[in-house]
Order: sequence, then C-alpha cells, then structure tokens
Amino acid sequence: MGADGGSMRDFWRELKEGARGLARRPGFSVVAVLTLGMGIGANTAIFSLVNAVLLQPLPYRQPEQLVRLFETNLAKGGSKEMTSVSNLEDWRKQAGLFAGFAAWQRPATLTLTSDTPAVELRASFVSANYFEVLGVSAAQGRTFTPEEDAEAPARTVLISDGFWRRQLGGRPSVVGSTVQIEGKDMSVMGVLPADFVNPAGDADVWLKIGIRPGDTDRGQTYLQVLARLKPEVTYAQAQAELDRVASGLAATFPNSNRGRGIAAAPLMDEIVGGVRRPLLLVLGAVGLLLLIACANAANLFLLRNTERRAEMAIRAAMGASRIRIMRQLLVEAGIVSLAGGALGVILASGIVGVVKSFGLGQLPRLGDIRVDATTLAFTALLSILTAGLCGLVTGCDAAWGLGAQGLREGGGRNINGGRRQGKARSTFVVGQVALTLILLSAALLFTQSLLRLMSVDPGFHPEGALVARISLGEKYEENERKAAYIRDLTENLRHLPGVTAAGAVTVLPMNPFGIDFDVPYHRLDEPEPVRSAAAKARFRAATPGYFEAIGMPMALGRGFMQTDRANSPRVVVVNQALAEKAWPGRSALGQTLRFFWADWQTYEVVGVVGNAKSYGLAASWRPELFVPNEQIPYSVMNIVVRSTDIRAAAGPVREAIVALDPHQPLSSLAFMSDLIADSLARERFTFVWLAAFASLALVLATLGIYTVASYATSQRRGEIAVRMALGATPRDVLVLTVGSGARLSLIGIVAGLVGSLSVTRAIEGVLFEVEATDPLTFLAVSAFLLATTLAATWAPAWRAARVDPNAVLREG
Repeated sequence: MGADGGSMRDFWRELKEGARGLARRPGFSVVAVLTLGMGIGANTAIFSLVNAVLLQPLPYRQPEQLVRLFETNLAKGGSKEMTSVSNLEDWRKQAGLFAGFAAWQRPATLTLTSDTPAVELRASFVSANYFEVLGVSAAQGRTFTPEEDAEAPARTVLISDGFWRRQLGGRPSVVGSTVQIEGKDMSVMGVLPADFVNPAGDADVWLKIGIRPGDTDRGQTYLQVLARLKPEVTYAQAQAELDRVASGLAATFPNSNRGRGIAAAPLMDEIVGGVRRPLLLVLGAVGLLLLIACANAANLFLLRNTERRAEMAIRAAMGASRIRIMRQLLVEAGIVSLAGGALGVILASGIVGVVKSFGLGQLPRLGDIRVDATTLAFTALLSILTAGLCGLVTGCDAAWGLGAQGLREGGGRNINGGRRQGKARSTFVVGQVALTLILLSAALLFTQSLLRLMSVDPGFHPEGALVARISLGEKYEENERKAAYIRDLTENLRHLPGVTAAGAVTVLPMNPFGIDFDVPYHRLDEPEPVRSAAAKARFRAATPGYFEAIGMPMALGRGFMQTDRANSPRVVVVNQALAEKAWPGRSALGQTLRFFWADWQTYEVVGVVGNAKSYGLAASWRPELFVPNEQIPYSVMNIVVRSTDIRAAAGPVREAIVALDPHQPLSSLAFMSDLIADSLARERFTFVWLAAFASLALVLATLGIYTVASYATSQRRGEIAVRMALGATPRDVLVLTVGSGARLSLIGIVAGLVGSLSVTRAIEGVLFEVEATDPLTFLAVSAFLLATTLAATWAPAWRAARVDPNAVLREG
C-alpha cells in the first residue's frame, strides 16, 4: 500500500507541476489546446455520424436477419424492380429459408379531415404482418396481425408518436379513439415507438394494403418486399434458394416471369448504402486533419522543450532520472490533450446540432445522431492517443537532450535544438504539407465534380416554377370527378396574376412524390411481346399546360389540349429517348404506340418532348411516355405553376386550392429549383465537409510552418548578424531563410502528390466527369500550397533581414 500510495502521490505531484508549468506559458497552452481541440472535435463529430448511421444496428429484433427482396430484370443487367401479389405469394410458399415476408406500397399522402383546415398526412400502406417481420411492437395498443391480410381493408390505423403528440395532443386515451381520414372514421389501433424507423419511408399513419391471395395478374408489380431469414441462414444460402424459385416461376409463368430473377440485399445496405461511401470518405479526411493537428502540436512541444533545456539540465543535475522527466512531460501532454478533447466534445456537439437542424446530405437515421457514450469513449481514446504521441515525442527529445550529445547540441548561442530536433521539426512540417495537399486535392476534385454536375442541363427550366402536391380523397373516387378537379384547379391557377402557365403531372423530375412505374410497350407493326421481356418506359399522366409550366420544350408536334378528353381519340406524347429507341432514324410523330396499362392499349403519338433528368442530374435519360390525365385520371398529382414572381405566387396558389375545395389539405409548396438542389444533397454533403477540413488543414499547416520558421529564425539572429556584418545583403538573408522553408514545402508537396495518387483513386467512383488523377488539379494545388507556405516563412524572414547586425553583435 505504501508503494501504491507513493506512486499516487508522485502522480498528483506531477499533475500539479504540469498544470503549473502550462499556466506559466498560457500562449503555448492555449494554442496547443485549440489545435488539438479542432482536430479532436472534427473527428468526434464525424464519428458520431458514422456511428449512428453505419455502426449502430437497426432498431429491430435481430436486424441482421432482415433483407430487402427485389425482382430483377436480367435483360437490364439485373436492375431492381418491384413485384406482384402473385409472385410474392409464390415466394412465401417456395422459399423455405425465410421466416416471413412482408410488403409495402409506395408512400402516399392522405387528408386528415377531422381537423380544420384539412391536414396532409404521410401514409404508409403495409401488409398486416409488416411489423411482425420487423420485430417491432406498438408503444401503445397493438399492431396489425398477419390474419388481417385476407380481410377487407378495415377502418383501423396505426399512428406515429409524432402524429399522436402533434395532432392529437398526446392524450393517453388515444387507442380506440377515432380520427377522420379522407372523410372516413378510422379507429386508432396503436401508437408506434418514438424511435421507430420505417423502412418504407417517413410516415404519420400506417394502413393495411389488404393483400388477398389469389390475385393472378403478375404484371401488376407495385409491391416492395421485406423478408426475415431463419436463424443461421446465410445471405449466400438465401440467394441460392431465391435463384431456384425464380427459375421455377420463369418456367411455369413464361409470359410474366421469363427473364426475371430475385435478388436479396441486407436491409441495412438498402437504408444506408447511398451514404456509406461519402461518410467513410469524410471520416478518412477528418482522420488526416487530426494527424495534421497532432504534427502541429508535436512541433509546439518540441519548441517548448528547447526553451526548457536549461530547466531539464538543472533537474537532471539534482537527481531527476530521465524516466522521471519523460513522465512529467507525458503528464503535461496528457493535460493538453484532455483539455483539447473536452473542447472537441463542445465543438462536436455544436456540429451535430447543425447537421440535425439542416439535415445535411439528407442522411438516413438522422434522428439517431448524437454525442453519446460511445462517441465520448471514442473522444477519450483520441485524447489518449494524441497525448501519447505528443508526450512520446517530447519525452524522447528531452531524454536525448540530457545526454552528453544532447547537451553539446544545446550549448552555445545558436540553440536550434540541434540537428536532431531540427530534423524532427522538419519532418513534422513535411508531413503537414503532404497531408494538407491530399485534402486540398480531394476537395478541389469534388468542387469540380459538383460544379460540372450543377451545370448539367436537366431538360427543363426549374427557375420560375412552383410545385404543389395534391392527393384527392374518396369523394373523388370516380374518374370524372378526379379529372374535373385537376382540370378546374389548373384552369383557376392559369388566371392568377403573374402566372404564365399551369399544369399537373403524376411524377415530377427530381421529386419522389407520386405514382411512378414502368409500362411495357411496343410498336403497332411489331408482334405483341411477352410482357416480362418487353421494352419499358416510365408512365406519366399529365394535363394541358404541364410541359409549358415545367419548361420542357416540344421537339415535334404538340402537347396536350383541352380537347384531349376521355371520349376523344387516345393520344400520347413520348420523350426523345423513347422516340429514338422505338423509331430509330424515323419521325415518331403520327406513329402508333401500344403499351400495357390494365391491358394493352393503342395510342397515337401527337408530340415528342425533350428528355428530362427525372432521377438525378448524373443519371442517364430514360424512355418516358405521357398520356392525358383526362384519359387515365389520377388522384395523386403534382401541380406546377410558372410565374414571373413565384414567391409572390405562393399565397394565391394556396388560396386557389382552398377555394376550390376547403376539405383538400393545404399541400406543401416548393420551388422547383429547391428540388434540384435537394437532388444534389449528398454531393454537397461530401463537398462541404471536405472543403471545411481542407481549409482547416491549410490553416493549421500554415500556422505550424509560420511558428517553426519564426522560432528558427529568432534562434539564428546571431548567425544572420555575422553574415550581414561580413557583407550579406537583406536579399541574401531572405533567400537563405525563405529557401529553407521552400525546401521543406517542396519535399512535402512531392510526398503529398504520391499520397494523393493513391487516395484520389479510391474516390474516383463518386466523381462526375472528373478524372481522379487530373494533372491540372494537382498542379494548381501544389502551386497554391507552395505559395501559402512561402508566405508563412516570408514574414519572419523579412524581420530577420531588417535586423541591425551591430546591435545584435553587441548583445553578445
């Protein structure tokens, strides 16, 4: 106990001595803490994102067993598609390695009519066993049961915790109460947990699809499927069984299933797959930033060691061992690192708050991001590692300086830490420059990629367009009433002040809201194909005025007119991609196209419209066909209004929707240009973080070089005075001192270029029309970094060139 007590007393004594020593040098302490705090804080913030999005398991029972299932079109390279009720039933019967299958439809919007004015709700339509397969129970009440699938759609609904608190006041007696949705009284069956993550997308309410076994149309593919593997079944085994099932269905039902496969993917990959690579890229970048911060701090500790050489020598003369002195320096480094870690946690909390407030990058699982115990443990580990690194560098340098060689190097007026310490400081400077060049190169490549992506022509004119979502309720169940409402609304909107065009469409470019699906098609002069193997085009129903409102130019023919009604000849407008594919080398105008919608239907092509980037600026054009909404009416539509002043038009558009039917919800309004910006959210996420870390790295590296250059120059005042007394000019002194910094910068740049060639190849897949090894990028970054580092050494060199040699020499 005595030994332990002595050790603890020694530790506390060293801790107090270290704190007093740091307090005596507040400038050094503040700079070192800020340097490490920035590096640790940035790493903590990004780790909290990675931990929440990629590392934490999904909040379901045994989430590793959950998979998404897709039909695959083998003719299109295995593209993932939805499936039909009949195919899903056969999967359930024939795939014995799965414990359960659930399904959902594309999210929709419904109207809460029990409130005045009506409120728009996000609705998720799911199979009755959806929550059982997920392994999620209701926080209040219960969820649907598998037996309810075969029942007619019941008047029951599940609600989210947010909806319960926001719309229903969080009343405890909510289960069994009634809410009115689409004019129907719906009984609240249960409230889902507050932390529930819906694989089908954000929702306020959940309703049963009402899947009935026996539906035989395998061409109606509108279900997305979730499945749970049985215990100890591997993904490879499951995929092999799905391949067997797909082969059997293709043989039994060749008209619908020939050329169709089944693919399984872990649910986690489907939820976070789109952000995994950008997040890991940003995590690697912030790791480089921490190394730069550590190198900067290590250089500060080395410079401080030089100033304390006399103190260390006195301690050694009084009997202090090298281990004792090294331990003291390690304690001081630990205090600085832990203070930097504490500052880092504060900075990280602020960064995480910004990410959650603005939803940067549209991250999945955004609500799970927080500075939690795991993140704090990560921060503590980083602090310990940085303390160990800085303490080891400082302690080894001090121990070396206490030896005979070290004391010889430390003697005299030209105390430059000796050749050994000078090489160590130079190594850290070179490392900072190299790492900064890697970060700057990656940031510049992403800048070019984003600029090129933003310059892509989307095929329409988003500026000046305002969009609103409309989801008509059961009172508009009849086709004529649907068509009449949309017709009257768009007509009213055209007469608003400043409005130049108004129309509607089922699915807008860059917008996931709406009924979006493929239809098989063929030319009239071709034999009717097998539907599963037929060419497909994206289906859109649109109104007169839509192409003008969205700004899609007509290449040939006309758009829709008010005379294109239900009892008029069937007409279709195709985009250029479909026209070139169906009638290569010929005009599509006046041709006859057949496509399958409920059955094979024949339409005359009256117009060819330009291609639009419907699924992202980086995506290729896809064949699309448009039919008049009057001929195939839809209740879920996107209204588009083009105005000379869209901000002023927002209020009148809302008023026009309410005036036509007060029971329609006040639909969300958005600017089309904002939808384009949202489509680039993940690219901007990567760019913003890389640019921020590269800028911070540049600042740290520049400060580090300036600090080292200033100290080295101050220690060479005597040498410089002698040179000037012997005839050296100020220009000679500038060349001497700046040249030393230039050599270190050039070595760092060369090392950074070698590292960049390896690192940037890893990001090649996420760049758009930019070569990862673009020589102009590396040349520009190298020149900029060299100029910056030269500027950092110029100021101390200029001061040195202006010294009075006589005054310096008189000082002795």
